[in-house]
Amino acid sequence: MIRSFLRPVTIYDACQQMRDHGENAVLVAGATHVVNELHRGLINPSVLVDIYRLNGLDVICMEGEELMLGSLVTISELIASSVVRQFVPALCQAAQSVGGKQRRNRGTLGGSIVHADPGDEILSVLSAFDCCVVLKDIEGERVLDLREFISGIRQTTIRNDEILTEVRIRLPERGSRMSFRKVSRRNASSSSVMNLTCLLLLKDNRIVCARLALGSVLTKAHRMSDAEVLLAQKKPSRTLFEKAGSLVLNQALQEAESEGLGIVDSVGSYKFSLMPHFVAQVLTETWERKE
Repeated sequence: MIRSFLRPVTIYDACQQMRDHGENAVLVAGATHVVNELHRGLINPSVLVDIYRLNGLDVICMEGEELMLGSLVTISELIASSVVRQFVPALCQAAQSVGGKQRRNRGTLGGSIVHADPGDEILSVLSAFDCCVVLKDIEGERVLDLREFISGIRQTTIRNDEILTEVRIRLPERGSRMSFRKVSRRNASSSSVMNLTCLLLLKDNRIVCARLALGSVLTKAHRMSDAEVLLAQKKPSRTLFEKAGSLVLNQALQEAESEGLGIVDSVGSYKFSLMPHFVAQVLTETWERKE
């Protein structure tokens, strides 16, 4: 039962309150994930620490070759940002596909990352980039690669008295083309059955660099390294993209087996059967996009 609702005025205060109350406390910002977990009985805190009004955590800016995003930036703010649209348009596409208007207005970037849902659209895009997160506590801060931070299905390496304050995205080389697409059960804003973030850098009609991040299939979004290697230094073609789709399927099946996941249900069978065509389709769309 929730007995206390705290509203700290600084990051330090919030970290101290989380440390004081330990496992009985849960951080809330947009609260879209926390409310859902409360209703499902997945968490039972006695203290909620609300950081939604903390100053300085809703910044979107460039610093050198990095895009800096505050953890309290909302999904709607990602969509509206001209900086995000210019430098990471796939993140804008993913944000547009998230839930309904209320969820986009309240849900935050930090909430998406900390809750580590393997089907989260925002996480899928971030996984395609060189991306790190900044965690603060009362002693200071530490910076982790996103791949180190996400440890499994709804599992991260954040400590109870830490707050995720910032996300840093190393921008790809200028001229890179990127796309985000997902398969969902009902419409574009429904939860992902499968999603893919694709980035291609072409020079002289050859693929110099390819990045593919597959989400909502494994325990977390995965880079599809086998297909990335195949695509490198090749001339783009639909035949090449079909081969890449087959490699993504093979790697996903291998990863699923190593993670102890099965494909026995109808949704699992559906997404794996669809995967090669879906990957080829997104690669083709990315190739045909203007730089």
